[in-house]
Amino acid sequence: YVCHRIAFVRQNMMCMRRWFILALLALSSLVYANTYYVASSGGKDSNPGTLSQPWATWQYAFNKLSAGDTLYVRGGTWSPTSAVLVNSISGTFNNNIYILNYPGELPVLDCSNFTNTGSNDRGLVFSDCIYLYVRGLTIQNCKQKVNDQYIVGVAVVNAIGGPFWLDQVTSHGHWGHGFQWSGYDTLYVTNCDSYNNADSISVVEGI
Repeated sequence: YVCHRIAFVRQNMMCMRRWFILALLALSSLVYANTYYVASSGGKDSNPGTLSQPWATWQYAFNKLSAGDTLYVRGGTWSPTSAVLVNSISGTFNNNIYILNYPGELPVLDCSNFTNTGSNDRGLVFSDCIYLYVRGLTIQNCKQKVNDQYIVGVAVVNAIGGPFWLDQVTSHGHWGHGFQWSGYDTLYVTNCDSYNNADSISVVEGI
């Protein structure tokens, strides 16, 4: 009877230990999930990224994200001089990364000031990113600076190994393609809009 009792107690302790470890793992996933903010005015990239002290640029904000994080992009217009390149920023199966417009606000990336004269130019590029959900952004006016320059407003490239979401994203006014995606497992494109995108500079000068 005593032996059975000891075995039963040990079994209970082992079960409790397993549950304790699982609870710690779940807690750690919650602890490291952060909410950040980026704003077109009043922000600094040296700020902590809070609602009252937001970051200033999309590039910096996107690069700071890790699995489980949510970034709210406040309303307003950003006008950088080069593309926003998001490389190898990924969530996990249980912890997506969310890049969202702040509720009721419209964030705009205006590409009119881009200076790249290479063979191609893009407004917003996600490369090697998975378990990433993007909602409510507008990208506009990526234009050709030289003849035969290949233009894309929003590109999703090499999203291999997990899903990627584009929701309510608008891409317009580009002198090329509104959206482009290549190399992906599961890509969800919902309620997105692409319009007024056309090649405005002829390959041959004078035509």
